[in-house]
Amino acid sequence: MICYKNPMWFICFFTFALSIFFPAHADPVATVEGIARVKDGDTLFIGPVEIRFAGIDAPESEQRCRDFDKKTVEAGVMATAALKRMADGKLVRCEITDNKTTYNRVVAECFAGDVNLSREMVRQGWAYAYVRFSTAYLAEEKDARAQQRGVHAMKCAYPAYFRCREFDQAPAKECQAKIRNDYFRPPRAN
Repeated sequence: MICYKNPMWFICFFTFALSIFFPAHADPVATVEGIARVKDGDTLFIGPVEIRFAGIDAPESEQRCRDFDKKTVEAGVMATAALKRMADGKLVRCEITDNKTTYNRVVAECFAGDVNLSREMVRQGWAYAYVRFSTAYLAEEKDARAQQRGVHAMKCAYPAYFRCREFDQAPAKECQAKIRNDYFRPPRAN
């Protein structure tokens, strides 16, 4: 359903809104398609609909990391730029899988053409497989780690830890415990 190119766009959005509030089945509850506007490395807008990507977690826009030379790197800005190259201003189709998230947004698998944007962000190393919710992109993360792509080429806090410390102002131990099972953790080398 292309809402923004359809002269009857209001019917399209009415149908979309009904499917969000009265889902007929579990997967996907609705599909929205239109020109994307990227917010950050794992979130975009199609019209007024804010969409959080399913199964991944990208660095927050303000999140900084350190490269192996201990220089500060704007990881959140870089993750956002990677998604913008793939989707900003382009026709994107999102299959909504969850309409009950915080921050008034929906969770979806989004595609620019045949490219699964979540998978590609993890493959490029600009997002983590968010195993708390899905293991769908674990193979891509393991490969990105092995090849030291994106955030795996630097020392970077997991995004959920960053949010806990920076936004919630919680103590480090509380944040570590809170995210303990959120991400894949490779075995430590002896």
